[in-house]
Parts: sequence; C-alpha cells; structure tokens
Amino acid sequence: MKRIRLDREQAKLLESFLKRTTVVAWTPTEEQLKARLQELLAFGLRDEPEFVGFSSSVRQYAINSLTAEAGHFGPLPLPFVTEHADLLRQSVVLEVRYGLRPVSPEEMMKDLPPLPEVPPR
Repeated sequence: MKRIRLDREQAKLLESFLKRTTVVAWTPTEEQLKARLQELLAFGLRDEPEFVGFSSSVRQYAINSLTAEAGHFGPLPLPFVTEHADLLRQSVVLEVRYGLRPVSPEEMMKDLPPLPEVPPR
C-alpha cells in the first residue's frame, strides 16, 4: 500500500468531499425499488449483477436515486460514481429524470489536484 501525504489544499478538498458524503439509514420499499427498476429497464438498463454476490450497478443506482429523491442526500443534482458503461451513456437523461448523475471515477477526480507520493521510510 502506498503512503500519501496531503498538502493543505488537498486536505481541504478531501474534507469538503467527506462532509458531503452521507450514510443514510433509510431504504426504499420493495415496491418503490421494483417500480424504479422497471423505469430503468425502459431506458435499456438491465438489473444484472456484474459480480457474484453484489447487487447490480443499475440496482444500486435505483436505490440511491430513490434515496436522493426522498431528500436524504441533500440538494440535487448529485453525482453517482460508477464504471457501468450503460449508466454512463445515459447520464444526461438519468440526471434530468432522477437528479442523480452517473459519472466515471476519472470524471469525478478530474478537478482534484494529484496526490503527492510520500517516499518510503
């Protein structure tokens, strides 16, 4: 594992990001989730897990969009970081419809300054 040391500006950016990150003890009902998944299916997005034992990115988007819509994440629009190609292709439509914009990790990090490496001790 690499060790990194943040300068003051990077620490402020990280702190700002973490302050906007929220863990919410709220879950949409099964009916809400099924309805949202049906809406996403109409956009051509399938609820098929990419990895065994994990829910699909589309299902995660559905849950997070319902949570955001209920106001538990703060003001919309919000980013939804994903590498799911279909979600990224539909990002503009999904942001307009649900207020949660799929973005790639690279896009999310593009405005952050690079982290300096700390030499090993």
